[in-house]
Amino acid sequence: MKTLSLQGLLMFRKKTSELFLEHYLIHFCLFVFPLEVLAVSCEDDEYFVPSAANVQSLPDIVPAPLPFEGTIVGERTGLDLFLGVDTIRSLFLFTSKNKRCIEAIRTIGGEVQTLFDSREEDAFHGIVHAAYVLPDGNWLIYESSDNEANRLWKYNPESRNLRCVFTFRNVYQRLVREWGYDYDPDSHTIYISEYGTSKDNPIDPNDPDGQRHLGYKAGATAIWKSEDMGETWSILHDFAEDGDIYYERFHIHAIHYDRYAHRLYVTTGDAVDSRGNSNKRLYWTDGDGTWQHRDFKYYWGTTNDAYSHPQMVSLFAAEDFIIAGGDDFNNGIYRINKTDTPEDMQLELVCRYDASVSGLITQYSERFVQLPDGLIVVYIGDGDGWAYPRQSRILATYDGWQWYQVFTGPIEMDAEHALRNRETVMRWWNDHIYFTCMQWVDGVQCPVFYEMEVPVIPLITGIPDEVQTEGTSTNFTIDGRRATPEKKGIVIESRKKVIR
Repeated sequence: MKTLSLQGLLMFRKKTSELFLEHYLIHFCLFVFPLEVLAVSCEDDEYFVPSAANVQSLPDIVPAPLPFEGTIVGERTGLDLFLGVDTIRSLFLFTSKNKRCIEAIRTIGGEVQTLFDSREEDAFHGIVHAAYVLPDGNWLIYESSDNEANRLWKYNPESRNLRCVFTFRNVYQRLVREWGYDYDPDSHTIYISEYGTSKDNPIDPNDPDGQRHLGYKAGATAIWKSEDMGETWSILHDFAEDGDIYYERFHIHAIHYDRYAHRLYVTTGDAVDSRGNSNKRLYWTDGDGTWQHRDFKYYWGTTNDAYSHPQMVSLFAAEDFIIAGGDDFNNGIYRINKTDTPEDMQLELVCRYDASVSGLITQYSERFVQLPDGLIVVYIGDGDGWAYPRQSRILATYDGWQWYQVFTGPIEMDAEHALRNRETVMRWWNDHIYFTCMQWVDGVQCPVFYEMEVPVIPLITGIPDEVQTEGTSTNFTIDGRRATPEKKGIVIESRKKVIR
């Protein structure tokens, strides 16, 4: 048992009898006037996994993000898709409209210059799908091709030297640019993952679910690494060798390097079939050659549906928790406790960005980005092509519990008015957030490049309406999820942690 004061750190626990036991770790600072010490009992963490009977009501109790619009200080049309920021040269990088070139600007209103033209390269046959700026000043350009295996090229924008450094194992494999790439600054290692969307996905007549075998022809089962800035590559791990995966429907969603635990996380899918085969997992390795995983099949019950089987795509490991975007009908974001023991790893749905749609995936989360003040932001882009309504947005959180909506794009009600915001890149640089969002401009779809100030978000986060203290409860008044104690004059804020 530990005893803390309000002038230190408080841990709150809200017990919910119907669904699950939530934990709230809220850090407070008291700045109006001194208070007497309030003792709080903090027991070891406990978790409750909802039963099958509660699955259907789960989406109804998960909070939506609070509106908190960020300040747009600049925008520009006439550019194509945003690729990222070359911080070495102070350049914003974009694809050209024909996807064959990389263009750049120095300021949001600056002159456009072409820094890479694939039409000048006889060996470059596809289009530019992604570009990653390496610490050595070179770019890693991802070439996407319809008829040939996709490739990675290393390019120096000063010398214009271009070299192919990686070729995927077959024509069915590709790199999902924001999910399938990450960099470990500790060991200077680049990681990429194979994604398998077969062009001729066969239907297994013996499959009672009748679902497509996403990884059947692609064989997209490997994680690759480069320890020399993309010059050479080797397989870090091939999940096909594990022996316990449902191979025909296995594919890798995303990879993420945890700079706090020095760990590599991998999310995989796909569906759970009627025979119990599942690849809905979270894998991780500490670089010692061993892998662990947490299987999330039938997590919230025993029924075979996308509400019972949480599936994850992109994720981010903070110091004390993991957050992940969903790839299922809950249309939200999950929070996972950090632990080295797979069976102790529990997952909770903490934010639902679309509660109006059931049985469809309206949106996916792209790469999570953590700002220097600890704020974590993520762009929510397109979902399944037939899932409406949907709305692109940027969400933000400090603690993984309370979420804020800091940018909203136009709402899309049907396919006729749909806008393409899939695999959208968002970057932080010089105290601003940069991204593109497809908009209707004079009746035509076009990407709009935005410059947004880092949001200054209220620090009060998801405080429960009932706080357990030594067998009694201290009630708080909730006003739009912004809470203050009943004692007048006291203002409670959560900690904003500076990331070094």
